[in-house]
Amino acid sequence: MNTPDSPHPVSPAPGAPTQRPRAAAPLMRAAVAVAAVSLICLAVILVGYAAGADVWPGFFAVGLYGLPAAFALLVASLLVSWSRRRRQHD
Repeated sequence: MNTPDSPHPVSPAPGAPTQRPRAAAPLMRAAVAVAAVSLICLAVILVGYAAGADVWPGFFAVGLYGLPAAFALLVASLLVSWSRRRRQHD
């Protein structure tokens, strides 16, 4: 049995998830959400033009800036993940 004062604490099994908070996961979720909303806005623009209707300009803004913002969030997620892994191996 593993006690707090034992000289050899039991380490988790290889491949077992650790209990450390992951900073990259919220960034990844935000990137996926922003990309999904942006793609939905682009689809609304296409359907609106096909139907001959006027499309609200906000859809253009979200479609124009959403995908680059999602890409930036994905890059930030990668950088956080690489930084965390580098600190673990040092």
